[in-house]
Amino acid sequence: MKTIKFLSIVALSGLMLACNGTKSENETEKTVEIQQKSPAEVKAMLGDANVMMIDVRTADELKTKAYDVENIVNIPLDEFDQHLNEIPKDKTIIVACRSGKRSSKAANILLENGYQNIVNLDGGILKWEKDGLGVTAQKSCCSDPTSSNCNPDGTCKTTDSTSTKKACCSDPSSPNCNPDGTCKTKEK
Repeated sequence: MKTIKFLSIVALSGLMLACNGTKSENETEKTVEIQQKSPAEVKAMLGDANVMMIDVRTADELKTKAYDVENIVNIPLDEFDQHLNEIPKDKTIIVACRSGKRSSKAANILLENGYQNIVNLDGGILKWEKDGLGVTAQKSCCSDPTSSNCNPDGTCKTTDSTSTKKACCSDPSSPNCNPDGTCKTKEK
C-alpha cells in the first residue's frame, strides 16, 4: 500500500512538472529563420511589390558586373548598419552579393534587428550568372552614389521620361564626361 501511495505521488508530481514546463499557444515564440533560395526562386519573387532586393557588394564591384534586376538597391555590407532605417520591415528582403557570404552576414544583421522575412540568395551573382540569369556591367553616373542625381543602383536619374541615356564613364570625374555621366560630344 505504501508503494502505491509513493508511486501515485511521484506520478502526480511528474504530471504537474510536465504541465508547468509547457507553454500555451499564446506563449510560444515564433522562430524566424533566414531562407536560402536559389537564383531561379529569387527571380520568381521579384515581380512582387512586397519584395525588396539589396546587393551588399561595393560600388566598384557593380561597375564590372551587376544583377540585371529592376529597382535593386545597393547598400555595401560595410555601410549596412547605417542604412537599416531605409529598409522596410514590412517587405520580404532579399540580400545578395558575389557568392552568398556577405549577404549571409547582412541577413543576420537584419535578423538581429527584428526583420521577419529575410531571403539570402544562395551562390550570389556567380550562381545567378551561371544559371543564365541577367547580369550587366553597371556604370555609375555619380562619384557620390548617394547624390540626389543618382538612382539607388548608381545609374543616372533621367531628366525627362523619354531619356534613355546611360553613363559612359567608369570615372564620372573624367573630363570626357558630362556631370550626368553621359559622354561629351566632340565638336567638329
